[in-house]
Amino acid sequence: MLLASVANLRIETKSTIHSVSFSKKAQNHTHMMAIYIMHFNFVRMHKMLKVSPAIAASVTSKLREMSDKVTVLEDWDAAHAGE
Repeated sequence: MLLASVANLRIETKSTIHSVSFSKKAQNHTHMMAIYIMHFNFVRMHKMLKVSPAIAASVTSKLREMSDKVTVLEDWDAAHAGE
């Protein structure tokens, strides 16, 4: 069977049907939203503001990079590894 989209791909096994499109766990969605909001506020330069929202609100004085975001995520993982 030829599928039109990878998002609609379904893997059928003996006991369950798994969807490949996205995770349905609320915790994973929470983590994804936190990463998106961090990127939106600290990494992304906004056209109207000419700076990031975090700089405009005086939360930080410099525009962050993707490597800064990765460092924060690695530090968080290390701190919560035992949970």
